[in-house]
Amino acid sequence: MKWINALGMLLQFISFWMAAPELLGENNLKRFEKGLRNTLTLFPIILLGIIVATYGILFLIRGVYLGIKGGFEGIEISDMHSFYWAIGISTFLYMMLILFFKRIKLFLERNISIPLTRKLLEDQQLRKSSLIIAAILLSVGFMMQFLVLILS
Repeated sequence: MKWINALGMLLQFISFWMAAPELLGENNLKRFEKGLRNTLTLFPIILLGIIVATYGILFLIRGVYLGIKGGFEGIEISDMHSFYWAIGISTFLYMMLILFFKRIKLFLERNISIPLTRKLLEDQQLRKSSLIIAAILLSVGFMMQFLVLILS
């Protein structure tokens, strides 16, 4: 039940950001263009950071679990090999993210942020469509939270 409530809240949060371009209007969007572009560039980077942090936490938990399990009943060599491989691959991917961070950010800005900002500024139909999607997400999120409230 808790995850349904959390998913409903997440849908409502996303709905706000989908409604924001239409609520702000074209004139305000033009004034906020640079800030909007920077914000849109940061979202994928924040998502990558969350993924990296999640992997780190999961490996920490798995390492502690394997350590405790090994203390009581021993560990198979294959378990340790798979753990080391997973840590090695994750560390390699993290290092690649750090080494190519500026290139990744520039790529995201050129291919996602700037075109999306231009599209939001120029296409009134896109803003109206995102407002409709936002209303649907808000309603679905509210219904999910209301359902959890009734059932608990």
